[in-house]
Amino acid sequence: RGGPVDIRADMYTVGLLLYEMLAGRQARPQGELYEVLRAANGGDIDFSALPYESPALRRLLSPDPEQRFATPADAREALAEPNLQGAGA
Repeated sequence: RGGPVDIRADMYTVGLLLYEMLAGRQARPQGELYEVLRAANGGDIDFSALPYESPALRRLLSPDPEQRFATPADAREALAEPNLQGAGA
């Protein structure tokens, strides 16, 4: 997007890794760089592929950097909270 990059870009990457571990597949399509970047800006991740709903993971994967966690400590604290629900709930 051309804006300044800070730790929230890393928070997004952590979210992608967690998504892949939980869903068993990548959150974003593979392919040409243009397609991958276009999908990353769309915010169209299929959260129903996860075994449970995680508000913290949704926040990590927000397309808006301002909505992501500002620090790894904040993300760790939110991910440790027992607020998990079945994806169908």
